[in-house]
Amino acid sequence: MGYFNHAHYVEVTMHFRCNLKCKHCMIEDTMDRLRPESDDEFEKLIQLNAREDLWRGIVFTGSEMTLRDDLPDLARRARSHGFDHVRIQTHGMRLAKRDYCRKLIDAGIDEFFVSITAADAGNHDAITEVPGSFDKALKGLENLDGFEGVVSFTNTVITKRSYRQLPQVVDRLSHLKRLVQMDFWNYWPMRDTDDKDLIVSHKDILPYLIRAVERAQALGRSVEIKNFPECLLGEQREALDNDQPKLVIDPSFWKEFHSNGFHQCVHRDVCGSTKCLGLTTAYARKFGWEEKFLSPLGKPEIPEDVQPKESCKLDGLYSPLETAVSATSERQRSLVDAVADLGVPFTSEKSFRICHGTLDTDRFLLTLNKRYIRNRPNQTVMGVCRALQMPEDLLAGLGKQLAIARFVHFGYERRGDAELYKVYLEFSMPQRVNSDPRLLYVAFKWDCQHSERQVETKYHWFPRLSGEQIQRRITRLYDRPDGHALEQVGSIIRLAEERNPETPFRYLEVTEAGNQRRSFDLNLYDSELRMKDLTNPLAGIARHHQIPEGEFKQLFDTIQREPIGHLAGGMHREGVDFFNVYYGVERHQPNAAIGSSE
Repeated sequence: MGYFNHAHYVEVTMHFRCNLKCKHCMIEDTMDRLRPESDDEFEKLIQLNAREDLWRGIVFTGSEMTLRDDLPDLARRARSHGFDHVRIQTHGMRLAKRDYCRKLIDAGIDEFFVSITAADAGNHDAITEVPGSFDKALKGLENLDGFEGVVSFTNTVITKRSYRQLPQVVDRLSHLKRLVQMDFWNYWPMRDTDDKDLIVSHKDILPYLIRAVERAQALGRSVEIKNFPECLLGEQREALDNDQPKLVIDPSFWKEFHSNGFHQCVHRDVCGSTKCLGLTTAYARKFGWEEKFLSPLGKPEIPEDVQPKESCKLDGLYSPLETAVSATSERQRSLVDAVADLGVPFTSEKSFRICHGTLDTDRFLLTLNKRYIRNRPNQTVMGVCRALQMPEDLLAGLGKQLAIARFVHFGYERRGDAELYKVYLEFSMPQRVNSDPRLLYVAFKWDCQHSERQVETKYHWFPRLSGEQIQRRITRLYDRPDGHALEQVGSIIRLAEERNPETPFRYLEVTEAGNQRRSFDLNLYDSELRMKDLTNPLAGIARHHQIPEGEFKQLFDTIQREPIGHLAGGMHREGVDFFNVYYGVERHQPNAAIGSSE
């Protein structure tokens, strides 16, 4: 388990120069052509954080940040714009000078991520090709021990030159007081071949890695393992964490990064792991697929289908998609075509959003059951997301959790001039539940025109709540509870209870790291209510949000016979209250002449 919450940090590549020549350097071939973030870009990022409070910490990275003379100034600027923590990634040599440490700490740097490649000077310096680099890095860590309010953590890249020394690395650093975490990164070459002969087989690494983890944990330190098969780690599976902070980097980096070919494994489609990166292409070429050594982790037991179409008691006929979703923009059409071309049954659902004088109606969801994709379902869904230009860090997060998702929901929303894509993963509901909250959905959302505007949203299900308990929880979500709006929500809950008293509610609460969002989602599919049944409370909510009566009536008159789906509301990430209504689920046959008028 890691000491830090990666979602609370943003990494910014501010420098691409280094005075070491590490054998395992992953960017040595691109260092000369990667462009660091400019001062203007850095200023925009910290201004964004000052306005929207997206992150608690910033990480200065790229190559060797201590070569920048203005590093203290960058730290001060970050602190002045709302960052509680400033971290640098460094080889640690300049930290050997205590005065330099003091200068950085006084400027606001309180976290130091130091690379330690081996357990002694001989091996470390042979890897870095700079004599004295180990002694200076160690002295730097020891200097940091003398300052209050700072923490250090180390990174050791696992290669053919270092893997046998992993336990000794832990031992060598055991005296450090402020070392809170040790990371062990299994090497990947940023290409599809191991030209440097640095990759080690997992079988050879495993005993040394496990001993290193156990020794670090015995010292009270957190541990994170990167890029190692989860199925091999046994009781140390919890130490595997491939998450990273959001990375701001020259986009050309990603082309070379993807040449690694992560997420390959013969067991991928049946494995229940949510965080394993599988094998890289270079690894598989060197050692094969290791299908007998690797083993798939179990998936949660899958209960009977609970797709919305069944809950809404729709008939068995399929509907033409154009009657449900009107694709009026190129991005809408791209999403609709991408899902329809998969050749599997799916559902569509429309919605509208009410917020501060605005009624947004250009929104929909397309939902499919992954089991109907017969050939490589996870890779197929990833392919759709790439086609929709999902940002790379969201794509990485999606890939880690897709294997255990049962349904995938593709969403579109237009707000003014902005167009948003959303991809929701829905996990299986357990057959037996207690009252503990359970993660049921995770969503990845981004602005199609400004991909830096992106967020990961988590939806936790609170089982076995009565209508009264749900109303109490909803009240607590609002900063300034407004009796009128909450009264309308309460009346909807009571109406659903009266209509179908034997059916429990599916109530979820929604959060996003780094912002103010606190909202709810209430599933009413099984209530058998239609929009017309909610005429009065929905009209009251529209008045509360100052929606012109005529505008709301024009919409409502066209949808009042539609079955209700689910409701969402609360405080949005911008700090304003909102209310969403989803309705009108329809089923569609595979690739059914979409757009045809015949």
